[in-house]
Amino acid sequence: MARVLDIIIFGATGFTGKHTIPVVSKFSKINGHHLTWGVAGRSEKKLKDSLSQCEKETGKIIEAPSYTVFSIIDTSYSGISLNNVPVIIANVEDEESLNAMARKARIIINCCGPYRFYGEPVIKACVEEGTHHVDVSGEPQYMEKMQLKYHKLAQEKGIYIISACGVDSIPTDLGLVFLQQKFTGTVNSVNTYMSNWEEGEPIPGPIFNYATWESAIYGLAHAGELRKLRQQLHSKPLPSLKPKLEAK
Repeated sequence: MARVLDIIIFGATGFTGKHTIPVVSKFSKINGHHLTWGVAGRSEKKLKDSLSQCEKETGKIIEAPSYTVFSIIDTSYSGISLNNVPVIIANVEDEESLNAMARKARIIINCCGPYRFYGEPVIKACVEEGTHHVDVSGEPQYMEKMQLKYHKLAQEKGIYIISACGVDSIPTDLGLVFLQQKFTGTVNSVNTYMSNWEEGEPIPGPIFNYATWESAIYGLAHAGELRKLRQQLHSKPLPSLKPKLEAK
């Protein structure tokens, strides 16, 4: 079956979804890309409102510090009209709507969290329809449970189910890749830290949105359930490296 779109942003009316729309709209047309994309969620009106809001922001030039990954983005891009972006109605409580959405695209970018509550139905639909799935989850219990349950099925369908693409995951991954490329010795352990950069004036209040805090709270509350999952995922223990460093 031919896919109508390359990418669908599911949950495009939420905090993460609204930040994803401008990025996808920019990358869909720059540097030789010609990607087709749409947005999905429960409310047609809210989806169109999100597109209208983001259309006003796509023309803004982001001047990020030179040491950030944003320095590689073509900031001469001036924005495009989002009036004709396809809108798809889909709901995590409506299995058929999720399958219909997954059939329309090559990739679903799932922005609807917390994923421990809303993530699996979307993954299930993607696996059934042979559609790649990407999310920004930082929830170990959800990610490892999905790996145990859907890894073989995803392999059989020839698709990727990718989590941990958020702010607390990608910098660590890229840092480790850089370390692998540059460090010639044996790594004992790795410490990471994060600093926050904001465009313009500092935003008052917390730097994380409600769903992120909710994910963290539920993750801590259920942390004891991870051991059983990890015993199933990792049957061989990791090597013990010395000297043993204190956790910080």
